[in-house]
Amino acid sequence: MKDPTPKQLAVLRFVADRINGGRASPSVREICAHMGYRSTRAAHDVLAALIRKGQLAREPGCARTLRVLSRGSKNSARGHSAIVESAPPASSGIPLLGSIPAGLPADVIASADDTLPLRKEFFGIPKRHRAFVLRVRGDSMIGRHFVPGDLVICDADAEVRHGDAVAALIDGESTLKTIILGPGEAWLRAENPAYPALHPVAELTIQGVVCGVIRTKAA
Repeated sequence: MKDPTPKQLAVLRFVADRINGGRASPSVREICAHMGYRSTRAAHDVLAALIRKGQLAREPGCARTLRVLSRGSKNSARGHSAIVESAPPASSGIPLLGSIPAGLPADVIASADDTLPLRKEFFGIPKRHRAFVLRVRGDSMIGRHFVPGDLVICDADAEVRHGDAVAALIDGESTLKTIILGPGEAWLRAENPAYPALHPVAELTIQGVVCGVIRTKAA
């Protein structure tokens, strides 16, 4: 396996510095801003290469769960054998990771700086650090009464079932849709006839199942 390139190492160090600082691993957009990438595809490609090379790992089906696997090579981010994981937030609430499109897919605008004082047990979520909140943008899910400004509470550990509302990563972009599970295939359905069905070309990852919705007066 080849060592990481200089650009890959720069991303690896950025991820490691964020995690070692006690924060969640950076979002794709934050990596783009730090590295000066114009396209999120460039960040996705670097992350995929680092994962292939055993320098990074990602927990399937959940956003912002990158972890650094330092193997002690001269090109590692820290130069010693360790596994640096993103720790769950110290506060007792559920992290607000930003907004997700209920429309055509886009990258989640993610930031774990905000935490909502919600009890995970109220939404049937057993593990607090596996819960997250996203703000709805767009109108593709109005058939399920999700409107712009709503807060959807998601469980990254929940079993995905046919017809669930999910936060999904489809071909590298995030969206809020209904998951349709068929024989040998899975795809995403909008709940607004103005939007097309989304069939993955390469990858479909469920980041979380919607367990609850909160609507503010302004929504």
